[in-house]
Amino acid sequence: MDARITIIIPCYNVDKYIDRCMQSIEEQTLGMQAFQVIMVDDGSTDHTMDKLIAWQAKYPFQVQIVHNSKNKRQGTCRNIGMQRAKGEYIGFVDADDWLEPDMYETLYNTLVSTGADISICGYYMSYVNKEIPYCSDKDLTVFDKEQALHLILRDKKIKSFLWDKLFRRHVITADMPKSYRYEDYSTLIKWFASADKVALCNRPEYHYRQRMGSTDHEVNPVRMWHF
Repeated sequence: MDARITIIIPCYNVDKYIDRCMQSIEEQTLGMQAFQVIMVDDGSTDHTMDKLIAWQAKYPFQVQIVHNSKNKRQGTCRNIGMQRAKGEYIGFVDADDWLEPDMYETLYNTLVSTGADISICGYYMSYVNKEIPYCSDKDLTVFDKEQALHLILRDKKIKSFLWDKLFRRHVITADMPKSYRYEDYSTLIKWFASADKVALCNRPEYHYRQRMGSTDHEVNPVRMWHF
């Protein structure tokens, strides 16, 4: 496989975390040649750009960097990545998280074997001293459009995350809103409406880091208004 999957990674002040994230992509069983990695630095004020430049130097044909001089938030960063994406399949990773080595092989094989337009895996909630697996029964379930839309609207069995999914390029029919939180919630429903089938492989493959100071844990009353 040759650069068929584009991975988009927004990066903002993640110099402590981005190496582990990128190492987990480097260790994917598909091999780095399977990926186009677009890292969008969102006006970082730490040493994030230095780390990104080092990874680009290591993989000049696979890794691309886009630098925003000012912070524009994740929705804009992801839109920038989608505009530059060349892969048949598109995935999203948060820069402070990391992957199991076979995550993208699992998601890719699930798409191919089921003919689905979106594949989904399970994940771990990763705390400092423990990890809690979610969706760990390892069953494979295929949903039609109506079933998938019902589930993602309820945000239960299918969650409104971007990072646990792999998308066929043609279902990405809408950009994400700029300057708003919960851009995934408002956009994924549109992408699911463009998918005929969605496949859920309940094997935990993604490590969702829980840390204070991240966007998800930011205490701000504007968040609920955005939601």
